[in-house]
Amino acid sequence: MERFMTKKSSNGGKEPRFDETFVFDVKYVGDDFTMRLMNDGSLMAEAIIKVSSLCTNGGMDDWFVVTKDGNKEGHIHFKSTWEPAGE
Repeated sequence: MERFMTKKSSNGGKEPRFDETFVFDVKYVGDDFTMRLMNDGSLMAEAIIKVSSLCTNGGMDDWFVVTKDGNKEGHIHFKSTWEPAGE
């Protein structure tokens, strides 16, 4: 289990941009990837993404619904590239 945190977005309002890159070591493509949206340590919303969706066709570029307590809070744009180990 790995955890990464973006830099804080000041003056982002309802459409903050982070444009950061993280490298994850995928052990099992059947796992879930949880993206949590936080504000000063408080959970605003989260999206649960299947790791397998990040690892097909060289990656993905899609919008995901973010929820809190089962309620839709909005969408987040997430982009990934897939590079198998040893390449």
